Amino acid sequence: MIFDSVYNSFRGVEVIFRIFNGTLHKGDRIKFVNTDQEYFADEIGILGVKQIPQQTMSAGNVGYLISGIKVAKEVKVGDTITHVKRPCSGVIQGFENVKPMVFAGIYPVDTTEYEELRASMEKLQLNDASLVWEPETSAALDLASDVDSLECYTWRSSKSD
Repeated sequence: MIFDSVYNSFRGVEVIFRIFNGTLHKGDRIKFVNTDQEYFADEIGILGVKQIPQQTMSAGNVGYLISGIKVAKEVKVGDTITHVKRPCSGVIQGFENVKPMVFAGIYPVDTTEYEELRASMEKLQLNDASLVWEPETSAALDLASDVDSLECYTWRSSKSD
């Protein structure tokens, strides 16, 4: 079961998980059940103060998985990881898609800063899969972004003259 993920600009999304039953080997073809995404377990290991790479992990281990995932939305907390060739008989109960709780409209002070705002939102989304945003237009306020999230963020834009 996936319980966290962290984006690393060199390795992609690092999935943090716990094995409830079975084993996982480096190189196994795996599937995230609820998102229906398939990957190879390029690197697996035990999670400690330092990541300790392993060839095999078994029930009870808490570890990390690196598969070259570049989009944080593909990793959902609570999802079940299984083998493609030997899928599990049932998923771990309790998975739900994240429901945003904070809603905000964000507008740049100067419309020329819109692309900078867009790039910043995309970077933020890499580290927070619960962040949902979409561009919005308003006749009164010009281009903007609607933001839905579980957390409250504060954005500040400053320029030195």
